This record gives sequence, structure tokens and C-alpha cells, in this order.
Amino acid sequence: MQANLTLEALYGADEVFTATTGGGPAPVTRVNQRIFSNDAPGARTLSLVQEFARWRYRPDLREEVDYEMASVAAE
Repeated sequence: MQANLTLEALYGADEVFTATTGGGPAPVTRVNQRIFSNDAPGARTLSLVQEFARWRYRPDLREEVDYEMASVAAE
């Protein structure tokens, strides 16, 4: 889900993370002068990071890329 977030709502959060499809969740510990989770990743964020790492290496959720074949096709 993607949603607009007000600065007030962000600053009111106990814990903040951002995420990408390739890198997964990443903790945010500071925004401007606001410090979240005692300037360390929070418990929920750490749980998401660990779960993403487990999923990342599951063979049934991966599609291997043949980079040699991809470079030949690009020529």
C-alpha cells in the first residue's frame, strides 16, 4: 500500500522504515531533528528485515538471471 503521509503523522510515529523491491525494508532512525526508536532500528523493522532476508533466498521466490545471456542479447 502506498499513501501520502503528513509530516505531523511521520513525526508522531514510534518507528519508521522505508523499502524497495530489491533491497527490502530499511530502518529510518532520524528525519531532520526527530529521532525514532532511540536512534536504532525498531523491533518491527528488524522483524521485517529478517523476514525479507529469509524470503529473498527461497528458491520458489527467485528467478535467476543469466547475465552472460542477457549481455549477448543486448548486443
